[in-house]
Amino acid sequence: ISINELISEDKRIKESKEGYGPLNIEIPVSIFKEEAGPAEIFCTYLHENLNLKFSEISKLINRNQRTVWMNYHNCKKKKLIVDERSIKMPINLFSDRRLSILESLVKYLREKELKNKEIADLLNQDQRVIGTLYSRVNKKLK
Repeated sequence: ISINELISEDKRIKESKEGYGPLNIEIPVSIFKEEAGPAEIFCTYLHENLNLKFSEISKLINRNQRTVWMNYHNCKKKKLIVDERSIKMPINLFSDRRLSILESLVKYLREKELKNKEIADLLNQDQRVIGTLYSRVNKKLK
């Protein structure tokens, strides 16, 4: 690898973290099995496992930095169990402010043609909750 390639790669990483370039962060669905709220788990995973700053997280998911910090603060005492073999989803799916973290997750999984029962098993939820979330997504996006 030449010095120019290293410099361009370093620049690409910095741009990606600052929100200017494409960032290929994928979130394992398995983290959402935890007992805490999805937003809290999500922010904790990004901060602790991917070492992103709160400002970087807030830009990536289009949320307020104080909200990101509060979500992390509420969940930081819990140990996340990450199964790297689980389904992964791109981080940009969570940037739509019209949808909550869980609604974005359910929408993505339904688009992958998973049934409510399968999604419920993945997320440790009741399938009726998943059905309600998906119908709420459809109403919000109309």
